Amino acid sequence: MSGLDAALVNEALANRIPGARVTAISVIERFVAQRANVERIRVVSDPGTRVPLPRTMIAKWTTEAATLPEVRSEIATHLAVLRALPDAPSPRCFGAVVRPADRTALLLTQDLTVDHDRPAHPFGVEILEPIVDVIAGMHAFWWQSDVLAPPRFASPMPRPTRMPQAAPIGVIEANAAAIGEPIRSFLAAHDRELSDLEKRLLRLLNARWRGLFLERMRGHRSITLIHGDLHLLGNVYRHRETGAVRFIDWADCKPGLGPHDIAYSLISADTEDRKARDTALLRRYHGRLHASGIDTYPWPLCVWDYRFALLTNLLQCVLQDSPHWLRKTSAIAQVWECDRLFVEPVPNA
Repeated sequence: MSGLDAALVNEALANRIPGARVTAISVIERFVAQRANVERIRVVSDPGTRVPLPRTMIAKWTTEAATLPEVRSEIATHLAVLRALPDAPSPRCFGAVVRPADRTALLLTQDLTVDHDRPAHPFGVEILEPIVDVIAGMHAFWWQSDVLAPPRFASPMPRPTRMPQAAPIGVIEANAAAIGEPIRSFLAAHDRELSDLEKRLLRLLNARWRGLFLERMRGHRSITLIHGDLHLLGNVYRHRETGAVRFIDWADCKPGLGPHDIAYSLISADTEDRKARDTALLRRYHGRLHASGIDTYPWPLCVWDYRFALLTNLLQCVLQDSPHWLRKTSAIAQVWECDRLFVEPVPNA
């Protein structure tokens, strides 16, 4: 198949909304995507369909072996994970189909642009606080949940946003084993662009990231289901009237340390009072968890996890081959004195 067609759309709809059917589709917009095809499509409903459909949808699809795992992962997240969460902070799923034999997969979701907007720079607390609240509610729902257990998350994700994946322990080992060569290549390719401190941090991470993560996981579980790619530059939408927050791109959903989603979101939210602003938002997150009944996750451990997430984000910058984001993340890590994690003990739970 060279492109998306009505037959595949109908196959996907039949798996999720029996009775829904379209007679034609057309592409309104193609999005720049690193992996799978992502398009906004217009659908023409069959006049005899028993189920009303929206005029537009988002289609994420592939016919390539290299991108099939990503689309399959997001489909599984929508169908087997998000649907269990009341008022999940995700677009509605209208249909999905996976045909491994011909490397085909399609996910159809709600077109949020109909009544939602992406937050615009500068990202103030009026948008950051609702985002933190939704993240906390999502994390509290899946805190230490059975959904985190293998086999669903038993393999590392072969993409830059894989690094926070924290269960089982073998995934940490696999990620640590895979990071050495990319770090060496990154240091060689960008030697003149990086400061001595940034080079030192990367070398420390190459040597110590595995040990830090394993130490954290041996003594303390306190993991949840994280989004894994929750950046503000396209993956967050807010309803124009109600203010409800929704997240897209769930392919990297995985077990992890909850503060990772907070740290990853805030990297692009510049502010002159970085430590004070981010501490207040992290306090808000921790308080929301406690109000939801998560009372075995002390504040010092939450702060440690946040600082560790910033270090982990440096590794993601390496895997994305992005000196720009590495410099930006490194500056935030310096504000939080993240290099001291290499000598400080992990706080007790």
